[in-house]
Amino acid sequence: MLNKNAYRTGGLLLAPPALLTAEEAALARDERPTMVLEIGLWARDYVPVDIFNWQQELAAMITLTDLERELGVGNGRMRNAVERGEIKPDHVVELGERTYTYFHQERVEEVRIAIGAPKMEEYTIRDRFLEFIERMDMAHSYKPVMLLALLDTVDTHGRAQVVEVARRFQTFYKDRQAAGQVVERPGSRKVPVNEMDEAGVRRLMLEMPYEKFERRRFLKYDSDLAYIRFEPRLWRQFAAADLQQIGDLCARSIHAYYQRLQATDEEKPTDDQTPHRNG
Repeated sequence: MLNKNAYRTGGLLLAPPALLTAEEAALARDERPTMVLEIGLWARDYVPVDIFNWQQELAAMITLTDLERELGVGNGRMRNAVERGEIKPDHVVELGERTYTYFHQERVEEVRIAIGAPKMEEYTIRDRFLEFIERMDMAHSYKPVMLLALLDTVDTHGRAQVVEVARRFQTFYKDRQAAGQVVERPGSRKVPVNEMDEAGVRRLMLEMPYEKFERRRFLKYDSDLAYIRFEPRLWRQFAAADLQQIGDLCARSIHAYYQRLQATDEEKPTDDQTPHRNG
């Protein structure tokens, strides 16, 4: 594991190069290596860890992220339930500062009932999608902009080429910049979406807004065919009026988002209005 091909009892295993060199010199003089221990090293507890078989133990389990996808719930909902103690995972693996939780597959329905998530059934997917669009929680403008780009390019099978969706996605922000309008929330990305290259725009779109839809099983990305598509069960239930309603809801969410940004910007104090103290 440490890529070491020699072992000496009591010898240094990991140490600064100077100490390793000094130990080699001592050994050359037939001196025994000196064991070095950190004074602050102490044991509070011992936990048995099988470093070879833990992955086999988890083979029949699913991760927290997979469980969220299985139940079609938003990012963080399951994690919050675990942190509040509402749900107890079947296995926990701590790697550095990160903690990974796992669940037995047969507990999916039990967990769904515990968090009050709706049952993932075909006849409910349309209603859940429209509810998600109408609520449209937004930290950025990306979700409704991407969905409008998808609706503008989708074919009769409910799919669109990802490069075309990404192009229209970026065009929205370029048009705002050309019109002298606010493009996005300051600091939303190191490189603004209107200045990204094609690969960067596609990566941003698939990492952020698309993932929110995919997690709830509303959209799929056929990476081998380079298509984004609506989940077939969902697409079959859409009527023309539904697509019009979705477009209207997206346009309304975009308008409200930029109004909030403008209002926030107007509330910032100018140099003359900056609060100060007498001193």
